[in-house]
Amino acid sequence: MTTIIESYAGKTVLGIGAHPDDLEIAMGGTLARLSRAGAKVVMTAVAIPDKLAERKSEGVRAARILGASFETLEPERCVRVEDLAMHDLVGRIDRLVRKYEPEALFSHSSHEIHFDHVLTHRAVLSSTRLRPMDVYLFGPSTCKPSLQGFQPRIWVDITDTVDAKIDAIAAHESQFAQRGICVGLFRDQARSRGLPLKIDFAEGLDIYCLRG
Repeated sequence: MTTIIESYAGKTVLGIGAHPDDLEIAMGGTLARLSRAGAKVVMTAVAIPDKLAERKSEGVRAARILGASFETLEPERCVRVEDLAMHDLVGRIDRLVRKYEPEALFSHSSHEIHFDHVLTHRAVLSSTRLRPMDVYLFGPSTCKPSLQGFQPRIWVDITDTVDAKIDAIAAHESQFAQRGICVGLFRDQARSRGLPLKIDFAEGLDIYCLRG
């Protein structure tokens, strides 16, 4: 049976997070597996609220660790997602989808607790009208563990890529090392998600829509 990883070999997949580090936290191991399986992985941050040059550099470094490319929709200035009008945000994501024509898109779910993440989720769903593509949603991505409910329908074994995930998260030094947050908690989180599946480390995704 073809898995979610194998089905995108040789194809483009697009991850859209509100900020640099959201994708790494939520599904860095899955993105690394997709890249290693031959997918072209594009990681996008909608906005960078502070430390523009530093956080862009961190985003590029983290994406490289995962075998992906990185870009931001607002590369010239610091801005919060909520500073962008919704029609503007949808338009920017529309252009991104038209540019890359992804076979699969990954982004925030409705279970988010960060308002910028909620806005990104809504804008991304608006852009799914543009072309047939598989759309997957990930659970809350926060620098600290969240109790917010999220029930995945797909589980990805990231045992072989958990180290890349942790290294990519750690690349965001301004958000972790400089704030005294230990990235080891994300390894523990991935381990706990793998336990019910009897695998070492896992990440979970929900399905919004599938082409077939």
